[in-house]
Amino acid sequence: MCRHIAYVGEPVTLGEVLVRPPHSLVRQSWEPRRQRYGTVNADGFGVGWYAEGDPAPGRYRRQGPWPASLAGAAAALPAEKLLSLAARNDSALVWALIRHRTDAGDDVPRAVAETVREVAAAAPGSRLNLLLTDGATITATAWGDTLWYLTEPGRRTAVASEPYDDDPLWREVPDRTLLVATASDVLLTPLKEPPA
Repeated sequence: MCRHIAYVGEPVTLGEVLVRPPHSLVRQSWEPRRQRYGTVNADGFGVGWYAEGDPAPGRYRRQGPWPASLAGAAAALPAEKLLSLAARNDSALVWALIRHRTDAGDDVPRAVAETVREVAAAAPGSRLNLLLTDGATITATAWGDTLWYLTEPGRRTAVASEPYDDDPLWREVPDRTLLVATASDVLLTPLKEPPA
């Protein structure tokens, strides 16, 4: 399992988001408070950010055109699909499916929502908490594990696996939900279960 976070809003340092909060992403790697599955998140990490005026994200590690992460596990995905990817893991396959949809003309929220439903139908029991950003908008899903958001409209929005502090503004995203957020607004849309 993984923990992840995205932030849009007034400029801050990576340390202010990843390290300094009392229950930071770093701390969540060994001491998550709200994780439903597992107790340790030690499978690696990646960091992406947007510098003011630069449309291309900086990154430490990523697969695809946006900083994105998958916190979960896609059960029983076809091995032949995984073997054709540069990064051979379930998250790379899920992001490749999303990229395929956006390349075909879907907007990001629709591509994410439809991919989650498609993967959930093909691999029941998958936990599909996805998170991606273009630097202005965060698109995320809660599907099988926790997702929270904190917003101060016009100032900042953070979306994370779990709150990084005890700010009373944190709100839990219901399971089976698509979140689309900017620094000014958060929209939650229920995701339909795939047909049985």
